[in-house]
Amino acid sequence: MATSLGMTRKYLLPTKHPTTLDIAWAAGIYEGEGTCDLGSTAHTCISQKDREILDRLRALFGGKITAKISKTPGGRVTDEPIYLWQMSGALARGFLMTIYTFLSARRKTQVRSALGR
Repeated sequence: MATSLGMTRKYLLPTKHPTTLDIAWAAGIYEGEGTCDLGSTAHTCISQKDREILDRLRALFGGKITAKISKTPGGRVTDEPIYLWQMSGALARGFLMTIYTFLSARRKTQVRSALGR
């Protein structure tokens, strides 16, 4: 599906339109828990034990949520998974540019690096 951000699979697109308050909220979550990097394309990820926050991010900004096995520092597998909200390419660039205004100077530097600037 063609979007203003490029070609994106329909199932990765957001289902809601974020308000300014939603964008500021997402920036706060990203500020505390998010990562971004530049491999072959921009990539961003937020991980949580509670999926509810990630479901809201997914609805507002798109991307996908996956679960991975959680382990203790000793390597023992726990009963609860860790959930990852991830996006890459045009969606990641769009998300990072959308929340940019609300980020700290340190995070803004990370975002500029992930965007190749």
